[in-house]
Amino acid sequence: MKVALSQLWKIRILTNILMFGWRFILNRLPTKDNLLERDIELAEIDEVCVLCGNYSETRNHLFTDCIFSLRIWKAIYAWLGYSKQISANDFVDFPNRFSKMNNKAVREVVYIVWLAASWTIWLSRNAVIFEDKSANLEDCITSIKFTSWNWINSGRFSSPYCRSY
Repeated sequence: MKVALSQLWKIRILTNILMFGWRFILNRLPTKDNLLERDIELAEIDEVCVLCGNYSETRNHLFTDCIFSLRIWKAIYAWLGYSKQISANDFVDFPNRFSKMNNKAVREVVYIVWLAASWTIWLSRNAVIFEDKSANLEDCITSIKFTSWNWINSGRFSSPYCRSY
């Protein structure tokens, strides 16, 4: 985890996104299970994931086990051109699993895509809860691609990878 956190702080993107990634890695996001651990009471129905409506919301469920998120990760894998199948758990544990990639440029691009995908899933979840919106899979995938592309090409980072949006 220590290596993952040190790699996170080297990514050149907005500080609030880095803080989100930091809280994600430490499992400190205010997911429903974490809110309950902090003695913040929720109605029983409120414990359920708002993206799928089937299971209790935990970080791992929200970002990997939820059918909505699984579809997002599948689309992102295809967009990145991964030929071998990577499990959704690999992406939740991405900072630990991929922090030692040899190619720094590839590592940073994939880290940015991971942050963009996780951030977009989080924003979708929050829009459902706080704005009474519905989560749209295609909108999320498009947002992840656009956000990744934007962050990669923001002038603070340049890489020959991910140029085919």
